[in-house]
Amino acid sequence: MAKSKVKEIISLEELAWLVIGLAFGYLAGLGAPIFIVAIPIAALLVWIISYFRRKTLW
Repeated sequence: MAKSKVKEIISLEELAWLVIGLAFGYLAGLGAPIFIVAIPIAALLVWIISYFRRKTLW
């Protein structure tokens, strides 16, 4: 059998962050308190930092 040449567009981790971001964005649009909006922003910053560390260290 020939190997599949399907290119991975988005990883499962990135998809999870996208869904979380959309959910919190929806809550922010509804007028949620600021701490609920700040949680995903902080988590996104942590993910971006870890992403760049992985890219440079590996």
